[in-house]
Amino acid sequence: MAKLKTVKKPTSGCAYILMIGIFAILLFVFNVFLVRSLFAAVPALEEQRIKQFIEFVLPIGLIFIEYWIYDLITDLLDRRLS
Repeated sequence: MAKLKTVKKPTSGCAYILMIGIFAILLFVFNVFLVRSLFAAVPALEEQRIKQFIEFVLPIGLIFIEYWIYDLITDLLDRRLS
């Protein structure tokens, strides 16, 4: 019996993991600049501890939201193409 060759998906392997890591770092840097610019434009928070907490948590939360949107878009495109 002949063995079938498995075709590698573009979403597997070390290069894909590296690409996702670099993309996450770029998104994090963009999110930090976005949050900092929002706080510079709206000086509403006087409490320093709350401001620091929001500046720390919001970019991380934005990364999860961005990857969730990416996942939804790829699922929709996969359904349309197949």
